[in-house]
Amino acid sequence: MPASKPAPNPVCDSPSPQSGINWLEIAFFSLVIFGGFFFLRNAPHWGQMAYVGSAQYGDAEFWWNGALHFAQGIVEENPNITYRMGYATFGGLIAAVLGPEYRVFHQILLIVFLVTSCGMYASLRGLISRIAAAATVLFLVFNPFTAEWLAISTSDALGLILNLLAILCLIAGVSDRLRLRWIFGFGILFSCASLTRPLMTPFLAPAALVVIVAAWGEWRKLATALGLMLSAFVLPTVAWMTFMAATTGNFALTGESQDSSAFYAASDPKIQVWRGDMYIPVRESAKKHFQTEQPTPKQLNAEFWNMTRSNYQMHWRYHLERLWRNAFELASFTPKRSAVSSSFTERWRGIFKWSLTLGLTIMMLRQRRFLAAFAVGSIGAIWAIWPQTQPWFVLGASWLGLSALLSGQRGLFLWTVYWWVGVMALYLTGGTWGPPVGAVQDLNALGYRLGFQFFFSADLLIIGLLGSITLGAVQSESTHRLLGRSSSATRLSLLGLRGLLVLLAVLLGTGAVIVTWRLVEQAIKRPTTYPSLDALHSLDVIQGATRLTDITPLRVAINAQTGVPLLTKAMSSGFVWNLTGQKRSMLLLYQQDHVQPISMSPRNIYVEISRQVPEREWMNRQGAWVLRSFPNTAQVSNQIYYIENPAVQAFIPLAPDGKSYNTEKIVVFPLAKSATQLTAAGALTISGAEPEWSQNSGDLKFPRRFALRASETDQTIRLKLNLASTRGQRSFRVGVRLESAAGIAQRHTPVYLHVVEIGSPTSTMWGNDLQPDSPVPLQVNQIPTDGASAFTLTVYHLEPGDTLWLYELVLTADNFTH
Repeated sequence: MPASKPAPNPVCDSPSPQSGINWLEIAFFSLVIFGGFFFLRNAPHWGQMAYVGSAQYGDAEFWWNGALHFAQGIVEENPNITYRMGYATFGGLIAAVLGPEYRVFHQILLIVFLVTSCGMYASLRGLISRIAAAATVLFLVFNPFTAEWLAISTSDALGLILNLLAILCLIAGVSDRLRLRWIFGFGILFSCASLTRPLMTPFLAPAALVVIVAAWGEWRKLATALGLMLSAFVLPTVAWMTFMAATTGNFALTGESQDSSAFYAASDPKIQVWRGDMYIPVRESAKKHFQTEQPTPKQLNAEFWNMTRSNYQMHWRYHLERLWRNAFELASFTPKRSAVSSSFTERWRGIFKWSLTLGLTIMMLRQRRFLAAFAVGSIGAIWAIWPQTQPWFVLGASWLGLSALLSGQRGLFLWTVYWWVGVMALYLTGGTWGPPVGAVQDLNALGYRLGFQFFFSADLLIIGLLGSITLGAVQSESTHRLLGRSSSATRLSLLGLRGLLVLLAVLLGTGAVIVTWRLVEQAIKRPTTYPSLDALHSLDVIQGATRLTDITPLRVAINAQTGVPLLTKAMSSGFVWNLTGQKRSMLLLYQQDHVQPISMSPRNIYVEISRQVPEREWMNRQGAWVLRSFPNTAQVSNQIYYIENPAVQAFIPLAPDGKSYNTEKIVVFPLAKSATQLTAAGALTISGAEPEWSQNSGDLKFPRRFALRASETDQTIRLKLNLASTRGQRSFRVGVRLESAAGIAQRHTPVYLHVVEIGSPTSTMWGNDLQPDSPVPLQVNQIPTDGASAFTLTVYHLEPGDTLWLYELVLTADNFTH
């Protein structure tokens, strides 16, 4: 930097957007981007609670499904329509170009996040020193909690990225002087963040305060900056509401407000967090208030707000007391509480803490700043050795950070107030619960999820405290040749950033063109009808099939469970679940009337295939589907592993022109019946014990299982499987595991498993001793001969209290008559 220009004040000002980069920082950026990508890339591992195989299920499926709907130009019937649609829009634009596989979108999201993290370092280095800024980024990136929510398809990850980008723009815009384009960028990005995950929307108020402080006395510039920021915030919001009006006829942010009920729950000491049964008294109150038997959603929403205000007036002492408890509990959060935290991640977090502490302490000692060395070493050591002290450090650093605005340290103030906005947002929406519902204040599931928007800033506050103590020493060493700014390094970093922005803009722009064209097609283009199912009458696999071309009769036929073949026109979605521990897969289909435009929700049905399939190959397949819905015993489970769905017997794809079916490419699957289906059909009978159908897999992943319990000495339990309804090639498999009764030290006679085929002639197929309490089931895989009519599986010499566990008892055949 030329001598005529004053050096930037490292305490008061963050680096300007034009600040240079050195080669050591280029190396650090490489570590963050490539090392971070390697660490975060395995989404099914980090988001294991939301994945089945390598596809998302449950709530994560709901959010990604909204993106897939948007990619097809479906807005009014989008499953996300009653929520903020920022995630569905962004994800849908990407999926419209790159396809429905979430893994691809996840990798793009990671790249954007990691580059944003590098930008976070560039912003923080002038506020809390280079070393502390680097440590903050490493704590954020190599973090199981971060990895978990980046891996799960919800609006939380995108909301965090947009909030981070918005703050970086704001700090750049108010650092040493007002920069209007950065303030405008903040408004746009923060508005997009609010349209995605609105938890941090109140941050707009302190952001405006900082702009006022930065431009105080320059009233015209102040008015321009505030007007620009607010108009930039309003612009995407109004644009989205206009889009909603054009596509759904409703000029609103969402299809229906979801906010008031959460605020009401937090206001009632006996509820504290949202739950379904709280609607009953509120609905009754709305009936009386509005003198109606059927309150409208708008009236119900108004009643929630009325009762919320009443609760705060009635229970003001309770709410005053929980302010401290809520803040202390949120300040206590560490990645150790992540669902995927491990001893490995905790060990590395400890190494990061000690490395930061020792590095800064040694630097202070070299500078002969002994008091600073003692302060940094003491605080860092206490934080590393006693993690339970974290909330005290976080709260202390946050109060110091709030006072930073008085000394002109606007960046530190903004990061601090960002944490406090998150704390207050969870206070108002019920992110923690405690007395009188629980004994102590504790983070609940809502707070665990929503807190992802700001929990990282607790580390930032503590590291910032350490970095601020050492800032003068770090600045004095900035003339070292490794830390000197390099024009080549700066150009390289800017080239990489601009290249990424161009690629992202092209990707989103292309997606916008595709989605817009699909919306226009829906409005003006004549639908392309499916070819008639009559064209398939000669295929053997559809003989006797009931042809169903509407979703309601199709669902009625599926629920009837008669086993009759059902022929329908449908398209598979972007969800293909290969079930771990089971040789089957599950697909989400949408019944179709037209080849184009595509119909999705609410025409969805879940089906299964008797083998695991290549996921990408079976996404978005249009054609005719032959389904079989077999009788089943009553199963009460909401977990995918323990649910049987209609089986796909055949798929006949559309021809490339969409005007006929490509019968040469027909895919026929064998059919498989589980133990519950075989029992319901009368094909499986059990003597000697009653089956206990389990809704879990024990210590295995994730076979279906049931238990048979012995009650007599030297007991025999027999299973008989009738093959009369099977046709073509057949096979049978089951895993058998003996759980010994308590107190049996030694058996006089080993437990023996015997499999016999009944036919002409009857013959022993297989036999073996069962080892008690084996860690893995004994696998039985048999292919009956052509003449077999049944076979039996018999277990001898069981003792009272013995439990026989049978895993994945499945009979597979080319066809079943019923």
